[in-house]
Amino acid sequence: MKVSAILVNYNTGDVIGTAIDSVCRQTGVSFEILVVDNASPDQSAARLRALPYPQLTLIENTQNIGFGAANNLAARDAQGEYLLMINPDARFTSNHDLARLVEWMDQHPGCGLCGATILHNGQQTGPKLDYPGHKKIQRSWDLPPGPAWVAGAFMLARKTAFEDIGGFDEAFFLYSEEIDLGLRLRLAGNTVGFVEDVEIAHIGGVSETHSDPYDCWRRRTASRYLFIRKHYPAAVCLQQFKKEKRRASLRIRWYALTRKTSPKKTLYQAVFDAASGAITSLDQAI
Repeated sequence: MKVSAILVNYNTGDVIGTAIDSVCRQTGVSFEILVVDNASPDQSAARLRALPYPQLTLIENTQNIGFGAANNLAARDAQGEYLLMINPDARFTSNHDLARLVEWMDQHPGCGLCGATILHNGQQTGPKLDYPGHKKIQRSWDLPPGPAWVAGAFMLARKTAFEDIGGFDEAFFLYSEEIDLGLRLRLAGNTVGFVEDVEIAHIGGVSETHSDPYDCWRRRTASRYLFIRKHYPAAVCLQQFKKEKRRASLRIRWYALTRKTSPKKTLYQAVFDAASGAITSLDQAI
């Protein structure tokens, strides 16, 4: 088995069938499909059970264990040499793309993980070249050259490299886990690759469609802070979080004084609350 495709489902019943179908149409490479349902309230697990794909294995969780933990769960059962982690709202745009990615990884044995060009709302997204906080909090790492990380919506990982670093850090429930994965792979001596001419269509945010905007922003920000806390000196992180909290507080006060309404007001409140939580955690640790 060359590839184990892993999809984590949480309330994506309306789109995941398209993602699975795009995997099943791939030619020139052997693969299996593992879908982890994180106790989706939308009953999409029932739809997944009815799909006519013999190469599909459905793993049903009794609770939402998070994105990284669900991928780790499937990876332990995976038989493939490579792990394809593809979001339920993403799809291949060509039937030969998976074989091209596998060929590229075979030709680059030092690469632990690669990504592709992500197409979203008419925009193209490529790899990232640095890490959250890196420009504000200087930290020297001895890392292989190349991209820092690629979008978690679509990643092809060498299973041995993924297993060697313990897979995803399950402290990240959702968001920033792919950034942490990319850094830990590079710290272990692997490169992160990018295959530009493979294009993946991605809707984005489907599992969060019915979520409260404040909650989404708070969790995004808290995950970014978790990454920074994990990889940067605690004292410097504390200083940075306090700075971001003060900035968010000033913005919140400005909106209160001007009585203007804007989605950004919700964003600043989320940043303020996430920073407060991060500061409390660091104060207790230092």
